[in-house]
Amino acid sequence: MLSQSCDLNGPFFVDAHVHVYSCYPTGRLLDVASANIANAVSANTGIGPSTPERALGCLLFTETARDDFFAALRDGSSGAQAGGWRLERTGEETSVLAYHDDKPAMLLVAGRQIATREGLEVLALVSRERFRDGLALEETIAAVRSAGAIAVIPWAFGKWWFGRGRLLERYLRSPDGGSVLLGDNGGRPGLFPRPPLFALASEKRLPVLPGSDPLPLPSEISCIGTYGFVLEGSLDRRTPAAGLKRLIGDLDHQPPVFGRTAGLAQFVVNQCRLRLP
Repeated sequence: MLSQSCDLNGPFFVDAHVHVYSCYPTGRLLDVASANIANAVSANTGIGPSTPERALGCLLFTETARDDFFAALRDGSSGAQAGGWRLERTGEETSVLAYHDDKPAMLLVAGRQIATREGLEVLALVSRERFRDGLALEETIAAVRSAGAIAVIPWAFGKWWFGRGRLLERYLRSPDGGSVLLGDNGGRPGLFPRPPLFALASEKRLPVLPGSDPLPLPSEISCIGTYGFVLEGSLDRRTPAAGLKRLIGDLDHQPPVFGRTAGLAQFVVNQCRLRLP
C-alpha cells in the first residue's frame, strides 16, 4: 500500500501505450498489470530505492475515439467487475489511483490514439480530449499539443516504411520536430533491426517511450505492464498525471527501459490471428 502522505515517490514503472478492449475484464486487467509491473520491479533491482514496495506502476491509456474505458473507471461504472480493486479519484480529470489489499497500487492515466490522414498513429498522453481522426500529421500533432497533452508517434509494423517513414523523418528534422516523441512497442520483434528513427530521436535528445500496445486478442491482456520505462521523482497524489507529464517533459535523455519486445514467433502468430476471420 502507498503511504497517505501528499507525495507519491518513485521510481515509477510506466507502460506508455495501453489499449483496453471489450475482451479484457477490468479486474483481470488490473491484476495482470500489477503482477507484471511487480515482476519488472523485482527484475530491475538496480533502479530506484532498495524497497520495491515504493515503486508505483503507471498505465497510460491510449484509447481510440470509439472507446472510453477510462471514463468508466473514473465514474465507477466498471466497479462491479473490478475484482477487489478500489478506484480512487484524484483532484484531476485525467487520473485514477487503484488500490488492492493484496497487490501493489497503480496509477491509471487517460489518453487517446489518433489516426492521421497518412495512416500514422499519434498518441495523446495525459488527456481526455477527443481528437479528430483523418487530419494531416502536422495538424494532429498541433491539436494534441494545443490540448496540453504529450504527443507520441509509436512504432507500428509497416507504418514507418517508405513514404510515411520519409514524412516522419522530415518532420523530426524540422523546427517543430521537438514537439513530438517516438514510442516503442512491445509487439515489435526483438530480432527486427532497431528503427533508424530511434537513432534520430537520440541525436535530438528526444526520449523514446516504450509501451506494451496490446492487440485486440483475449490473450494479449497478459502483455499489459510488461514493457515500459522508469522515471524517478515525486508526484502530488492530488494531481499525479500532471506531475507525470512534467517528469516526461523534463527528459532530455532516454530513461531506463524495463521488459523487452516480442519474439519473432509470437509476432507472426499474432499477425496471423488478427487477419483470420
